[in-house]
Amino acid sequence: MLEIFYLPLIVGLLVSITHVPLGFRVIDKGIVFLDIAIAQIAVLGFILLSIFHFNENKVVSTVLNFLFVLFGSFFLLITEKKFKKYKEAIIGSVFVVCSSIILLLLSTDPHGVEQLHLYFSGQLLWANKVEMLTIAGLALLFLILFIKDNHFLKNDYLFYFLFAITITISVKIIGIYLVFATLILPPISTILLNRLKFFISILVAFLSYFLGLAFSFWFDLPTSPLIIVIMGILSFILIIAKLNKNITA
Repeated sequence: MLEIFYLPLIVGLLVSITHVPLGFRVIDKGIVFLDIAIAQIAVLGFILLSIFHFNENKVVSTVLNFLFVLFGSFFLLITEKKFKKYKEAIIGSVFVVCSSIILLLLSTDPHGVEQLHLYFSGQLLWANKVEMLTIAGLALLFLILFIKDNHFLKNDYLFYFLFAITITISVKIIGIYLVFATLILPPISTILLNRLKFFISILVAFLSYFLGLAFSFWFDLPTSPLIIVIMGILSFILIIAKLNKNITA
């Protein structure tokens, strides 16, 4: 029973370490919906690999899907640089087109609804040691890059490359909704803070995973939605507390 709790919790911490820095950069660049667009590209890749029976070997399918997502990511990078005025419109268009293709591909699958649910909500409770170690390796890469240059994500090519590999790995484990929430809500919670933004954002994310998993076990509620709601509540409390402090100061 303990393993069922601590493995998802460790995965949640590692996901927080990898997603929060990307989230800060996404908000800074003004491309908030980039994450769900790339997540949809990743889901589309997984479905296409399944249709053409390339999903039997997990390593091969992950690498192939990463290349697919990388292609989509660099397409969005090019459009961001060439059509800055329309970047959000293009990102939104990619999201809705990929979503529609996914619905069409799954429309004849008797398990299509179940697959969609898994892609959106993830399978955090069933995270295994291989997935944990994979995300740990990614978190280590982020740490090494941060030590070498704490502004490493300002390199657009490196940013999109890391975004592609991070989303490819995490979307199957935690789902599209939790990917988006972990990227955006913790950084948003610190918008009024002047110091320790990164540390507090990581803390908000990790605390949300801890409380969400705990309440999920205690009250037998869906894990991902619960984590997201708690993350939203903590972010709201932090913003209101800081706002109130500024008003009374």
